[in-house]
Amino acid sequence: MTPKKKVSPILFGATLVCFLFPFVTVSCRGQKMASFSGAQLAMGTTVDEPQMFGPSQKKMVDPDGTVAISGTRPSTKDLEELDRLGAKVEGRLSVSVPMGARVVRHNAQSEPSFWGLFGAYNWEIKSPGANPLIVVHLSS
Repeated sequence: MTPKKKVSPILFGATLVCFLFPFVTVSCRGQKMASFSGAQLAMGTTVDEPQMFGPSQKKMVDPDGTVAISGTRPSTKDLEELDRLGAKVEGRLSVSVPMGARVVRHNAQSEPSFWGLFGAYNWEIKSPGANPLIVVHLSS
C-alpha cells in the first residue's frame, strides 16, 4: 500500500493569503490606474476607470480573467471647448501584454513582432474620435 501525499497546511494557508495580494497592476506612464488581486480576477470585480473627459466609468472585469481596455470619446460640449481653445488631440498609445496572456481581439495599427516577443500593440491617436480597443484574457 502506497502512502498518500498530503499538502502541507502551512503551504495551503500561505497560498490562500497570497491570493489576496495584488496579482495584476495596470499603469499608464508610470501612474498606477488599477490593481487586481487573485481573488478579484477569479470572482470578477468592478473598476472605476478614469476618463480624460467627464466622470469615471465603471467597468466589469470578468471572472474568467478577460479585461477590455478601450478609449472614450469626448462629448460634443468637450469637443467644442477643445476647438475653441485651438487644442489638438495627438499622441500614441502603447500596450504591452504580459507573457501567458492571450489577446482576444484588438484594433491596433501595429502589434508585437517575432511571435509576440518584441514590441507592443500601438495606436497613433490623431483625433478625439480615435477608439483604441484591446481585449486580453489573463491565463490562470
